[in-house]
Formats: sequence, C-alpha cells, structure tokens
Amino acid sequence: HRGSSPSIYASIITPEEICNSGYDYIALGHWHFNCDVTCGDVKACYSGSPFGPTQNGEGGTGALVRLVPGTETTVETVYF
Repeated sequence: HRGSSPSIYASIITPEEICNSGYDYIALGHWHFNCDVTCGDVKACYSGSPFGPTQNGEGGTGALVRLVPGTETTVETVYF
C-alpha cells in the first residue's frame, strides 16, 4: 500500500491520486466486477470482466466510455 494507512483495496492508486490526476477518465483493472471509484471531477472505473465474477459467463460487464471534448465524461456499464 501507499501512504500512512493500509488500504482495503488491492489497487495501489489512492482516491487522492485519482482526484489530483488531471485526467478525464482512468480505466482500472484487476477486479472482476464493475465498480465506480470516481473522485471529484475525474471518472475512474473498474470495468469488470465479460465472464463475470463467477467466471461462468453470467453477469459479465464491461464499460462504454464517452469522451467528447467540451462535455462531461460518461461511463455506462455494458452487460454481456
């Protein structure tokens, strides 16, 4: 982990790093379920896995990200 306190998350990126990144969107991986960890104006999401958390093909997810200059970044969960 980073910082002075342990994190419950497997990711090494902190909410502060997301907020201060200056990016419009950060795509995160490794988790097999979708999760929005947006911080401030920076969208940040785990897209999930097309195979789902149980790896049996049920409940799989992905992310449809729309980055259009001059508009807010949107992230839509896509189900397989």
